[in-house]
Amino acid sequence: MCKALPLSLVLSVVVFSPLDVLAHDNQKLEFTPFIGYRLDGDFEQTDPATGIETELSLEDKASYGFSIAWPYSDQRQGEFLISHYQTDFTSHNASLFSAHNKIDVTYLHIGGNVPLTHVPVPIKFSGGLGLTYLAPQSSRFDSESQFSVNLGLQARLPINEQLAFRVDARLFATFFDSDGEIFCSNQGCIASVSSELWLQGEITAGLSFSF
Repeated sequence: MCKALPLSLVLSVVVFSPLDVLAHDNQKLEFTPFIGYRLDGDFEQTDPATGIETELSLEDKASYGFSIAWPYSDQRQGEFLISHYQTDFTSHNASLFSAHNKIDVTYLHIGGNVPLTHVPVPIKFSGGLGLTYLAPQSSRFDSESQFSVNLGLQARLPINEQLAFRVDARLFATFFDSDGEIFCSNQGCIASVSSELWLQGEITAGLSFSF
């Protein structure tokens, strides 16, 4: 967790803004519901009897969510993001857990967008920080809340003054204690992490409504 702090400070200085600075009459609030596709994100498993390591594999699946963006300086925005998906995970060790089950993974981030180009289809750099909430649907196992950040690119195709088509590609990085166990119950834990970073990618598309 300590290695995450410098990155969060850099993102805060370069990308983010104070939430109470909503200047510039020529800019508007934007609400963007979206659908997407979430990629990667496997965990490790260790058989307590044999010590053999396998994987707890999360399937790539559709995601959905929304963002709210507000102006804070010329062409820059602050942004609040919620992105959620429910996926199946496959355990290769049935003694630790059933062969198939489901897990919800939700990102709640606050960040911002900075323009990179000013062409008719502008490209923006996006960044944010917040929490990752991981919740196995089985009530036998604990949920996990961890600090996370995201970085990405955004393209917007204006349709009219109030509406635009938006595409985002983001990389989410969740910070864990290395060699820690997760999704635990009184019967044991079903997964572990050997690295401080857990990565997922996401591609989304949505409509931005300006107010």
